[in-house]
Amino acid sequence: MKFNLALKLAIQNMKANKQIYIPFVISATLTVSMFYMIVSLVTNGFVNEQGGSAISLFGLGALVVAVFSFIFILYANSFLMKRRKKEIGLFNILGLEKKHIAKVIAIETITTFVMSLVAGLIVGAVLGQLVFYGIDYVLIVKQDFVFSLNVLPMLFTGVLFAGIFLTVYLFNVFNIQFSNPIELLKGGQSGEKEPKSSPILFILGLISMGMGYYLSLTITNPTQAVVLFALAVGLVMLGTYLLFNAGTIIVLKALKRRKRFYYKPGPFISISGMLYRMKQHATGLANICLLSAMVLITISTTTALYVSAENIVSLAVPEENILSISNVEYLSTSTFEETKVEPILKTVREKTEKSSLEMSDLRSYSRMTLYDNQIINDEMIYRYSGKIVEGEENERVNIRLIPLQDYNKLTGESLTLNYGEIFIGDQTNLISGDTFTIEGVRYQTEVLEKMPDYLKSASPSTKQLVVIVPDMNTLLSIQRTVNDYNENFSEFVSKEISWSTNGSQEEEIAYAEQMSEVFQNKGLDSPFYQNREQFRVGYYDITGGFLFLGIYLGFLFIIGTVLITYFKQVSEGYEDRVRIQAMQKVGLDKKMTRKATRSQVVWMFLLPLVVAIIHTMIAYPILFQMLSFISIVSHPTLMTTFGVVILAFTIIYGVVYQITSKIYLKIVE
Repeated sequence: MKFNLALKLAIQNMKANKQIYIPFVISATLTVSMFYMIVSLVTNGFVNEQGGSAISLFGLGALVVAVFSFIFILYANSFLMKRRKKEIGLFNILGLEKKHIAKVIAIETITTFVMSLVAGLIVGAVLGQLVFYGIDYVLIVKQDFVFSLNVLPMLFTGVLFAGIFLTVYLFNVFNIQFSNPIELLKGGQSGEKEPKSSPILFILGLISMGMGYYLSLTITNPTQAVVLFALAVGLVMLGTYLLFNAGTIIVLKALKRRKRFYYKPGPFISISGMLYRMKQHATGLANICLLSAMVLITISTTTALYVSAENIVSLAVPEENILSISNVEYLSTSTFEETKVEPILKTVREKTEKSSLEMSDLRSYSRMTLYDNQIINDEMIYRYSGKIVEGEENERVNIRLIPLQDYNKLTGESLTLNYGEIFIGDQTNLISGDTFTIEGVRYQTEVLEKMPDYLKSASPSTKQLVVIVPDMNTLLSIQRTVNDYNENFSEFVSKEISWSTNGSQEEEIAYAEQMSEVFQNKGLDSPFYQNREQFRVGYYDITGGFLFLGIYLGFLFIIGTVLITYFKQVSEGYEDRVRIQAMQKVGLDKKMTRKATRSQVVWMFLLPLVVAIIHTMIAYPILFQMLSFISIVSHPTLMTTFGVVILAFTIIYGVVYQITSKIYLKIVE
């Protein structure tokens, strides 16, 4: 076959099937533009100069988009080729050899690839700067950066999609080579046989789904949630596919057996229509369901993280500047203050005076924090004591000990303690009685009615007990006792100093960088310094990156959901047209046809959405535990974001239903 003839046939085929080819090219164009934009972020000079977590997040996003693009284009192509099987079989019967058909398909594939790649790069370049503005906002970076047209991202994009379209071409040619013309001619009716139900797969689906749901609903430990999340997701995905493929057929056959219900025009058309094609379209419904769940979960969780960012910033760095100086040399309290604390404070005052900022609200207190202990029967079990009891029920607890004199000075209160008494700041009710034992000494306890926020734990996944001891001698006695357990590790008493500074974000960050440089390379006893504004920028680098990536991937999944739905509706419309028109010829009126087909479309649309919302609601507990592991997200915040995202997605999904159902009804009628 000459090239001109093959080219002419390819163009005619694409024109004849424009109702499916145009959405296919649009979907490929959008995936090309999405991949190009995110690869441009990974390779952008400004983003690389900023460093931080953004590079790794965008790299992960590029990988997800690449995998999604590969799967999605192959999936969309399967709808396209299913619609064209009869046409290809006809070509074969009329005398075209399979190698000629392969040549025509090669031209169509190359044409589609070039159109998608060029259009995708143009769309990506146009939208790229808007994407950069979005990142600039969510990362609170106060510097402008430009979306530059670099060759490397274009090359990456071209290579990836060339590989995807080559795979599509080989897949199509393989199917044609191993199919005879009669099979191709009947390809459009291949789903008309009533599928067999499979109780075994249905039971396996229930078990898999039940196990995934059980993990989500019963896990209460954030660390365990992070470890088992992938397993729970895998079980729910497997259960979804099995139940959509096996469960829907069992339910439809059960409805069919109800003769009084089934043998009416409406139920007869809708149930029989769904039943005969469910075998081939159940996977598509499961894909729509899972993509919808991904949209809901991805956007909801990342938005909740971003909304809660200020909360974690305030708790992690409760004062604008915090300095911690550890007594690693075990000096006496007076010597430590004189030789370590005062010289450093003098340096801080001098550096602050030379800056454009003013120091205010200076306060300090001594403390010792013991990490990863246990509290069993109102007794502290030190982590190196050899008495730690392994088990999920015995959570680890941080214990912060503060002398009463320092606590009163810090809070402005006038509390008193006798020997053998302590005050307890218990955020999570770790102590059940009125005594608490520390290293063999039992203390009478009194709960603090009010405790400053900066003494509370910065994360709900970290349990902390604040203990106010009578004096510094009691604190040092506890220090000596716990340090006897492990000769290779020592606990230190530290001086915590905080102060406020007033200035713009740029001035605060410049000040923080200057102070950090002062305390660098001073050995083990170097002070640990934190500035709230510096921490905020770094934290927004993480949460802002998550938010951008979540919305970006959520938008990609929405595109996938919309286009898969469109392809499915068009494909089903052509399959149903012959059957519906045959019924109309034997007396079924158009009003009843429209009512029955609309009912069928509604059920096919609602099922994935309803199941996706159920998946999202069941996933809520494990997602909350995971978010607690990395940040502070309250139940009201997370529930609100879930509700808003579900509502917004339902509206979008409803619009898609209205558009695609009209296309379906137009094809059928």
